[in-house]
Amino acid sequence: MKTKLLESDYANKTFADKNVLGLQQYAPLSTDALQIDIATGKLNGKIEAIRTSDASTIKNYFIKSGVTVALKRQYIISNGHAYVDIDMVYPFPTSKWRNIYNGGWSGWKLLSGQVPLWSGSATEGRSIAVAFPKAYFNSLDVYFTTGERINCPLTDGNEDIWSSLITSSGNEFYAKSLHLQFANSTTIKIVSCKERIISTGAVSTKNIVKIIGRP
Repeated sequence: MKTKLLESDYANKTFADKNVLGLQQYAPLSTDALQIDIATGKLNGKIEAIRTSDASTIKNYFIKSGVTVALKRQYIISNGHAYVDIDMVYPFPTSKWRNIYNGGWSGWKLLSGQVPLWSGSATEGRSIAVAFPKAYFNSLDVYFTTGERINCPLTDGNEDIWSSLITSSGNEFYAKSLHLQFANSTTIKIVSCKERIISTGAVSTKNIVKIIGRP
């Protein structure tokens, strides 16, 4: 019985010896992220690969364009309850996504990792188009030009988001405040973006430079 892999195994990529645990075959390709065997459950736990240079060819997928590489696994509880997990390799390494079926699909949700949504420079009054819908995330990390980060929790049905942060430099303290508003699921308006110097009360308008989606 074969107990270790040889250089030729890697070169040939055959892994024909079934006694080599975990390297029996490549995961079969899937072209539909939500295609599962919910009727019989016979493929419960099945692992498939999503691997393409054009993500638009994958049905029911949260990435709509470009290269994507991921593993898909289906978990079937009954003919009315199941979920699909996606473990992302590219373009968002280490991120994990889930879509739950309870008589109908609930929608994709980020479970772990982070997803870049926007970068640039913007201040209050400006609207920003972000890369993915609000519903995918539970919070946003918003970064200022000076490097500080404010975490903004997201609530279903509440399109206005307020958050604040106290920072210091030397003996001085600063209060940053942020008010964002979702005009739609992928457009964020910066209603207010301010910094107050605590000792003097002086207020100035600040810019943000990056938004990250969080679970």
